[in-house]
Amino acid sequence: PIMKVKDRDEAVRFANSSRYGLDSSVFTRDPKGAWEIAGEIQAGAVCINDSLVNFIIPEAPMGGIKESGLGRRHGAEGIRKYCRQKTIVADRLGLKSEFAWFPTTSRKRDFFRRALRLLFRSGWRNKLSAPKPTRR
Repeated sequence: PIMKVKDRDEAVRFANSSRYGLDSSVFTRDPKGAWEIAGEIQAGAVCINDSLVNFIIPEAPMGGIKESGLGRRHGAEGIRKYCRQKTIVADRLGLKSEFAWFPTTSRKRDFFRRALRLLFRSGWRNKLSAPKPTRR
């Protein structure tokens, strides 16, 4: 429903008290205030000084929250709901064991120490300095 309210707090409170959250509109002469109010409204979409323009923008994700449902249609989010992502990795180097995994050796430890020094120390002198021996 279109409601006249006394101030912005009442508008946000009234809009958010609904159990639905598909779409909302903010009509005002204050563009900056409209963006702030739109950010506070709990709805899948908020139109400023319009009521349905978001439905005709195919790139804009469209969907609700609360009892208006979950998920999106249109835009990248709409396509993703039909996708199932899966990561599959395979060893491309044919190593006998993973270098950063067990069994650990002093050679592996020294390599990683040097690599971390090169990556995270400041100044080339510090990066290339000899590692201090470790106690066992």
